[in-house]
Amino acid sequence: MSTVNITATVREPMSRGANNRLRKQGFTPGVLYGGAKRINVPIQIPTRELAAALEKSTDSAFLTLQLDGGNTYLVLPREIQYGAIKRDLRHIDLQIVERDEEVRTTVPVRIVGTNEEPLQYGLLEIEVKGKPADLPGSLNVDVSALAVGDTIFVSDLEIPAGVELISNPEDMVVGVVASTEAPVEEAGEEVAEDAAGEPEATESPNS
Repeated sequence: MSTVNITATVREPMSRGANNRLRKQGFTPGVLYGGAKRINVPIQIPTRELAAALEKSTDSAFLTLQLDGGNTYLVLPREIQYGAIKRDLRHIDLQIVERDEEVRTTVPVRIVGTNEEPLQYGLLEIEVKGKPADLPGSLNVDVSALAVGDTIFVSDLEIPAGVELISNPEDMVVGVVASTEAPVEEAGEEVAEDAAGEPEATESPNS
């Protein structure tokens, strides 16, 4: 199982103002918790390093975190807070998991390929359960060969061996719908026909 490495240091619990100053210095505040020892400590992570790790596409949803230059932990991002306007990283919760422990998490669906018809989207995050080594970083759905009326459901997704599907298998993931936009020439012809079929207005003989 491949993971992305990040580093973190333990920090003291801070006020909101202190956390804002920490962000200006290039760090994202967070919490590291879980594991066999039930760790629960506030941490700080270099923001650029964290952002790059979260954006990098890997075969796993997990990260490897080194704390204070010593112990390393396999962690799963649980809650990530972004700024409402700039969408900058504000806070992150990281859960320590054991490699032989089954965890429940969500996996994003990535739509690949192109289709000339409009697409209708449904569930784009699938809830699954499994051991870290078995859990995929994403589930790809190719829409290039889909025809109008075709629909891909959760049950159609390729779930790796050893992974249990938690989401409803009957939920729609993506479908292809027919375009409702009429061709311009046909619309023009209908207007012309309507105009030709209307009787000319005449004044009443009593007016």
